[in-house]
Amino acid sequence: MLPNEVRIGQNSDHREIARFLSLQDRNFRPLLKRLEVFKDDIVKKLQSLTCKSSGREPASLAPVQIYDCPSLPCDTFHGRKDVLKQMDYYFDFNPAQSPGQLSFALCGFGGLGKTQAALKYANAFRHRYPGGIFLLSARSESTITADLSRICEAQRLKDGSDLPSKFKMWLSSRENMNYLLIFDNTDDTESVPISSYIPKTSWGHIVYTSRDQGIIGTLAKTGVILDQLTLEEAILVLLQKAGMLDPSAEDLGYAQQIVQQFGCLPLAIDQAELCTQRQSDILRFKPRLAEYDQTVFTTWELNFEQVEKSSEDARKLMLLFCYLDAANIREATLDRACSLQKRWGYDGELTEVAPSASEIDEDLVYMVQDEIRFDDAIEVLSSFSLIYINEDEQTGLRKFSIHPMVQYCASQRVAPEVQSYWRAQAIALICHAFPRDEVLEPL
Repeated sequence: MLPNEVRIGQNSDHREIARFLSLQDRNFRPLLKRLEVFKDDIVKKLQSLTCKSSGREPASLAPVQIYDCPSLPCDTFHGRKDVLKQMDYYFDFNPAQSPGQLSFALCGFGGLGKTQAALKYANAFRHRYPGGIFLLSARSESTITADLSRICEAQRLKDGSDLPSKFKMWLSSRENMNYLLIFDNTDDTESVPISSYIPKTSWGHIVYTSRDQGIIGTLAKTGVILDQLTLEEAILVLLQKAGMLDPSAEDLGYAQQIVQQFGCLPLAIDQAELCTQRQSDILRFKPRLAEYDQTVFTTWELNFEQVEKSSEDARKLMLLFCYLDAANIREATLDRACSLQKRWGYDGELTEVAPSASEIDEDLVYMVQDEIRFDDAIEVLSSFSLIYINEDEQTGLRKFSIHPMVQYCASQRVAPEVQSYWRAQAIALICHAFPRDEVLEPL
């Protein structure tokens, strides 16, 4: 290395090392942070030289607030005024009379805008946090470590291997006491020890976003469970996303149909302009909302096509999941439905009933029974963010969830006879796993 040289690692080859997709490019942010530090160093040195030549003492520079979040809240953010007011009321206190470290959780299922609400609070009240605002992805220990590495590099704390300790020690300094930590996607607190990343201080504010409501009162001192937007808020988001500042009565009517179809979910509504559904009542409004010459599917449709190209097993699972409980598809149920089941026969004798007797797709049975095939199919769906994987607390096996809008779009894009087939498969699967007729499983 050259004298005073600073190396910035980039996850790219020599051709792409100075090219960035956007301001949110994961390679651009560390570079930007280092350039900001470089700029501050130059300003300080120039000021020092100027003061020496004039014989004056250097004036102290006002501290630059650190705002280390991936982005600002989206420009179509609406609603959640009650939530922001509740957070403001909870966090607003006199630091001289600190009640201790405060923590607040934003909970709810995917698509409700938990992260956006946290970013909205951070941006609206950033004046409250001269110590810095930091967002850490809590999906896994590796994502937290990656974020800590970026932050410590920017703050020149990366002189050791124990990044959590370095970061906590830095926030434990009284000059950094007014900080805000946002732990995003705090869904798996068992495998991700969140508490080990939290400074043991009597100050500071922490916000968690999570699909697990159980963190309220445990990991977080208090919190709120988000609900869907109101109809008026949802329509406002959709129209602003479409750039329709003066909608007609007909436009408002179509917009209401769309947001009701989307269940007033912020994520689905925000993506409405980027997608097209094969729905006759919504397609009429679609050309007014986007600058497309022809009908296209949502970003999910691109993923559906990629799934079809990648794995036939994943395609079948995707269609099957469209007709099961979106929030609770248990691996144990799938395994049970694709296995021999003991039943009392009509003759009073114990017999084994194969899945084929319930007319369950033979290849689906083989795939579920083959652990490698099944895992490969699940991995494909998960890699395209079409399903989420959690642990079933009762069995220790996995359980899967899927957004209802993904279910709807995936099912509506196929022919009616295909829909009927997989709807029947879902029914047959549940009936074989949990029969409810006169021929019952023995105790």
